[in-house]
Amino acid sequence: MSGTFSSFNTALSALRYQQVSMEIASSNLAGMGTAGYIRRRALAETTGTAAVPALWSRSTEVGNGVRASGVQRMSDPFLDARSRREHSTLGFLATRAEVLARVEAGIAEPGATGVSAALSGLRSSFQDLVNAPSQDAARAQVLNASSRVADALRVQARNIESEAGDQRGKVLVLTKEVNDLAADLASLNERISLAKASGVDTNLLLDSRDQIGHRLATLTGASATLRNDGGMDLSLGGQSLVDGKVASVLAVASGVTPTGDADGAPVTFTVGGVAVSGVSGVMGGTAELLSTTFPAHLAGLNDIAKKLADQLNAQHAL
Repeated sequence: MSGTFSSFNTALSALRYQQVSMEIASSNLAGMGTAGYIRRRALAETTGTAAVPALWSRSTEVGNGVRASGVQRMSDPFLDARSRREHSTLGFLATRAEVLARVEAGIAEPGATGVSAALSGLRSSFQDLVNAPSQDAARAQVLNASSRVADALRVQARNIESEAGDQRGKVLVLTKEVNDLAADLASLNERISLAKASGVDTNLLLDSRDQIGHRLATLTGASATLRNDGGMDLSLGGQSLVDGKVASVLAVASGVTPTGDADGAPVTFTVGGVAVSGVSGVMGGTAELLSTTFPAHLAGLNDIAKKLADQLNAQHAL
């Protein structure tokens, strides 16, 4: 634009752009404590240039200022993918650490009430009985020490079984949460696609999309793929959990009954009726505890009890 007041219009365009920038900055400050909020920035472009360049004409409109061309989320897809992967690992390890810390407190080793202390007491009582085999007090001491060993083993086994029951209930709760989140993400994908096609700002929808995808990755270790229309697809163990506006159902195939009881099998999952492996995150850590860690510890307690009983019976028979 040429003329006496063209410089005023140029300055006015700069003020309008800076006003938009200040509004975006204010929104960023307001959203600092909001979970899932991603910072934005105002994009700028010069004004007054010819929309379509022509061979025999030249635009004389120079120095017409600037205008806001849109608002961009300051996110990095690579860092987002890395964050989902690392939080999946963190969910797996944190779940095991939290549960095993409670189990360790119940084991009480080393301590005065653990199995090791009870076995030491039993050995001491037998030594006293060897020194005085005819005394009733020494015999009663052996019986009491044996009872303490049995009680210590039962307490540990009961603690493990109680914790396993809690974790089976947790698996059912997490499964429902995953399915609810998957349905929400599928609905968001549809809304994002419609909003993008209509030219409506999708930044808030994209924030919600990333937040749900992050939570699902933390819970299950699902891998995400961004769609061309702005949505997000998720796959778990090679099976599609969310594909566009369609969400599949995650279900417990074995290990936990619908009532939260154990069925004697390892914990496995299906997605859309198809068996999947490689579930990680919080659910993967919980499944490993129920399928491997707890059964191994109970088997160790049973082995101690059986060997102790067999050896005592063998010596008693002599």
